[in-house]
Amino acid sequence: MSYNQPMVRLSRRVNSMSKSFTDIRITGLDTGATRQSPTAPGLRYMYLSLSETPPRVWCQIFNAERQFARHSMWRRAWVQGNYIVVDCVPEELEEYHLNDLKQDVGSSNAKFHEFLAKKARGTEAARQAAQQERDHIEALSKRLKFD
Repeated sequence: MSYNQPMVRLSRRVNSMSKSFTDIRITGLDTGATRQSPTAPGLRYMYLSLSETPPRVWCQIFNAERQFARHSMWRRAWVQGNYIVVDCVPEELEEYHLNDLKQDVGSSNAKFHEFLAKKARGTEAARQAAQQERDHIEALSKRLKFD
């Protein structure tokens, strides 16, 4: 294995993830998964299906988006597998929360794309630095006189 191979593999993996990531979307309400909330009698855990199970970092970004209430009807929501679960009165979902959640999903997608681009730039910079160091050592090796 050459000195630079792990960095090249990491760079390829980040670039592949960046190219293969498709935006997460809310695709529907799973009525079979909806259940009584343990927080209050009128609330339900409403399970909104996602187009795919998001990566861990995407979930962290989504949680950060949901951290601060934007209005008085704000309800707790989180990612669970390929669902967003919102703890609310069912009718509130239509009136308030679905639009908020769509906005948060869109923002999470945009920020995840930024994260991937930044990671790719950092990985490429590290790969280039490692290549420069290797070139420097190779040049030194050629200058050394051993006889």
